[in-house]
Amino acid sequence: MSKNDTNNELNKCAAEDMRSGSALAASAGNSKWAWTKYATLVGVAIFFAFNFVLLLWQPLNKVKPEALPSAHTWTYWAAREFLSQQKPSDIVICGSSVLMHPIARVEAVHKNKNLDYVLDHQSTYFADALGNSIGQQNLSCFSFALPGSMISDNFMVMRGLLTGAHKPSVVVLGLTLRDFIDSGVTCPGATPPFRYLKRYANIDDVIDLAMPQIWQRFDYWLGKLVYVNGKKMDMQTLLSEQVKSILDPVFKKEFGPCRLVEMDPTRNTPSNLRGEIEPGMMIVGPHEAASYLDNTAEYRKRYRRNDPKMFEIQSSFLEKLLAEAKANDVRVIMVNVPVSEQNHTLMPVGAYEKYQARVKALASKWGVEYFDPSNNVQFVQSDFYDSVHMNADGGKKLLDQFVLAVRGDSRSLAALSARSTVANKAVLTDKAM
Repeated sequence: MSKNDTNNELNKCAAEDMRSGSALAASAGNSKWAWTKYATLVGVAIFFAFNFVLLLWQPLNKVKPEALPSAHTWTYWAAREFLSQQKPSDIVICGSSVLMHPIARVEAVHKNKNLDYVLDHQSTYFADALGNSIGQQNLSCFSFALPGSMISDNFMVMRGLLTGAHKPSVVVLGLTLRDFIDSGVTCPGATPPFRYLKRYANIDDVIDLAMPQIWQRFDYWLGKLVYVNGKKMDMQTLLSEQVKSILDPVFKKEFGPCRLVEMDPTRNTPSNLRGEIEPGMMIVGPHEAASYLDNTAEYRKRYRRNDPKMFEIQSSFLEKLLAEAKANDVRVIMVNVPVSEQNHTLMPVGAYEKYQARVKALASKWGVEYFDPSNNVQFVQSDFYDSVHMNADGGKKLLDQFVLAVRGDSRSLAALSARSTVANKAVLTDKAM
C-alpha cells in the first residue's frame, strides 16, 4: 500500500471517530436536556401540588390574627388592647387623630395622671358623662381613633373587629372633610390601618375600591393564587422567630448575652416588624401648658389635590360601613367633628359643603343619626392646639356634645339599655349559682 493510501485510511478513521464522538456528545447533550426538562416539570408539578394543598389547608388561618407577627403600628396597639378586653365595649368611637388627641387629653385630666396614647384607649370621661346623663352606670367606651385614618380604615375596623363577641352596641363615627380627600393617600388599601386589618377581614368584595389601579391589585390577587406569596411576610417572620428561639439559648450559653441588644432591644427586631410607635413615646399630662402649633402648611398639602375619585371611593366605603353595621345590628351615630376657622380657609372651594351634603344623604338613606356639634356650641381658637386638633378644654366640649348625640338617638339608648339588661341578668344568674 502506498503512503498516500495509508494517509487516506488514517484520515477516514479519524473522520469516523469524530463522527462517533459527535454522535455520542449529541446523545449525551440530548439526554442532559431531556433530564433538565423532566426535572423542571417535576419541580413545577410539586410546587403547584404543594401550593394547592396550602390553599385548601390555609394553615395560617388557624392562627389567631393577633398572634401573627406585626410591626407595632398605632392600629396594632389599639387592636391588641381592644381584643384583650374581658367584656366588649358598650360604645366604640371611630375616627382620625382629630378625635384621638382630644379624647386622650380629656382622659388625662379626668384621671388626673399622665396618659400613654399607645396603651390607653379607654374614654372613661365620655362613658361616665353619658352614664350619668341617661341614668345607666358602668358603661364602657373604647376609642379606635387612629392617626391619619380614612373612612376606608374605619370600615376595616367595623368589618374586622366590631363583630361577634367584640361587637359594641353603638359606634360614634367622627368625620371631617380630610377623611375623604387627603392628598397624602394615593390608595386606600395602602394605609397602615388597612394593611394591618386585612388579617381580620376578607376584602375580596372591596378590592376594586381599596386598590383602584390594576397594578395595585396584581400583588393581592397573586397572593390569593400563590399561598407563599400572599403570606410571605408572615411565614418569613414566623420561621425567623422559630429559628431564633432555638439558637438564642445556645448562643447565650456559649457567648453570653449581647450587650448591644440589652441597650437597644429593637436591634434584633426584623426590619419589617420595627414599629412606628412604642409605649412611652406619646405621653400627655393632665395639665398641659396652653400652646398653639401652626400646621397650616401640612393641611395645604392634604387639601391640595381635591380628587373627586377619592371622594367617591371614600363615600362608597362609608356606605359599606353603614351596611356592615346594620347587618351586625350595631347602631351608628355620625358626628361632624369641628375644626378651626383657620383650617376652613384652607379647604378647596365647595368641598366642605359637598362633604356635608353627602354624609347627610347617607345618614338619611341608612336611617342613622347625623350630629353637628357646631349647631349647639361654638368652638373657638382657644379650644385648639393646632388648626384641627383640640386641646383638653375643646375636647371636653366635644365629648359633652357626643353625650347629647347619643342621648338624642332613641335607638342607641334602646341598644345600650338592652345590653345592660342582659348583663344584669347574667350577673344575677352567676350569683344564684
